[in-house]
Amino acid sequence: LDHTHPICPLVWQRFFMLYLQRPILDSSMPERESFGLRFFSPSRAMSQRRQMKAALSTTCKKLQERIGELEREGAEPRENAALLRTFLPKSLSFYQTLRLWLEEPRLHDASLYLPGLPQQYDPNRLASVFQARKSAPWVEFVPVWEVKGQLNSLVDEWIEVAAYQKTLSAKTQPHETSIDTAITRIQKRLHRHIDPLAPPDFQQSTAPFSLVPEEVLLSKDALLAVIMPDVRYIAEQARIFCGKSTALLELDSEYMAGVPEQYTNDPRQFHVRVPCHSRFNRSHHCATPATIVFRFNEMTVNPKWEHRLGLNRGEYNNLLTSLTSPIARELCTAVMKMEHTVAELSRLSSSAQGKNDNAGLECGI
Repeated sequence: LDHTHPICPLVWQRFFMLYLQRPILDSSMPERESFGLRFFSPSRAMSQRRQMKAALSTTCKKLQERIGELEREGAEPRENAALLRTFLPKSLSFYQTLRLWLEEPRLHDASLYLPGLPQQYDPNRLASVFQARKSAPWVEFVPVWEVKGQLNSLVDEWIEVAAYQKTLSAKTQPHETSIDTAITRIQKRLHRHIDPLAPPDFQQSTAPFSLVPEEVLLSKDALLAVIMPDVRYIAEQARIFCGKSTALLELDSEYMAGVPEQYTNDPRQFHVRVPCHSRFNRSHHCATPATIVFRFNEMTVNPKWEHRLGLNRGEYNNLLTSLTSPIARELCTAVMKMEHTVAELSRLSSSAQGKNDNAGLECGI
């Protein structure tokens, strides 16, 4: 909030009522210790407290400058000069008191004795803050003449805008006599905007396959001649898919059988020569150093199986990519045509049974 705003004192009053508020116990008796310092208990909130102190200090400095300007003017006439000579010092003392309240930690102490505080702390006003429900707004620190001046300026501005809108409406619609309804308002607003673009040209989509005529469905030989190419194509694709699935299983079986053979335990040994030293006779030397033989089994990679398993995983990944790739458009078209043909045959069969159509039933539907 801007420190020059007229209702700034009321905002500070509300803040300190919350800042110095005492908790209410179950017995409805207020506790002496307040909530105050809990407002700024997180470390990140301390910067807000510093900003509030700076705002109060800035307000006090601005008021002191205004008091100095008022004293330098002397006997020169000025609007509300008499009010300002009384109001500005009182406001300065008020903001200095608020700054003391914000900085003084003893105000949150349970053993605080209000009558013992200096006059700079304004003990009477502080007591009213502690009893927040009984505290009246501090309107004596609000520059009422400034509030009235701002209200008058807003009213004058509103009158000017209303008159301008009325004049503009009269110029733009001089001959309008229609009743102002929701429909007319929508139509008037639509005329003020650019006409929308026309919808895009509709392109008729073509069927993915040609439908089987009903006369072909009623002829067994003609129907077989039409659908057999699709049946053979679907069967061929199914055979390829099954072959790939079988090859995938075979590669998995080969891989599982080859994993135990990928590594073998081969016997190994190495010799360690230990030199001989005498602790009692430094000039004594052994004929030959002692030799210690270490024998153990070492895990060794089988190069044959390592190469085969690498090829195996390569073929496996290629087959898996082929099996999970999108289905060919031709296969989708053939399947859709077969499903449509079967659905049409089922419909004709139900119709022939309901009508006792012997010819339809004899042709195999």
